[in-house]
Amino acid sequence: LMGGIGADGFTFSLVHFSLLFVVFPIVALITWITTRITMRRFINQILKEEKPERGQLGKHRVVLQDSGLVESTAVNESSRTWEGIDRIEQNSDYIFIYTAPLMAIVIPKRAFKDAAAAEAFYELSKARTAAAR
Repeated sequence: LMGGIGADGFTFSLVHFSLLFVVFPIVALITWITTRITMRRFINQILKEEKPERGQLGKHRVVLQDSGLVESTAVNESSRTWEGIDRIEQNSDYIFIYTAPLMAIVIPKRAFKDAAAAEAFYELSKARTAAAR
């Protein structure tokens, strides 16, 4: 009993119903599960290849200077002028210094000695960014 478009027009059969309401959700679920497994393996492989304190993971030092912002690690140093900073935002736990619309230096507020120091860092960086515009 396969339906379809015929002389009488479109006919809906049990085959159409089972494809739509049974097979599609199963395929969607299998796709979702395999995507999660694949992404998890990919991320774990990247983390395994990351050398501690020698790349993106590890301690970063961010220094606010008159000319701009300097970020350094054990193996790298980069600087940006204040004109190169897109925006600066914060939430209750982090300060986000956006170097591009979708890319940011994320600074945990727990890295500061207290909440006042984190707020002072945030206000100073906001002021210097505003002054550069």
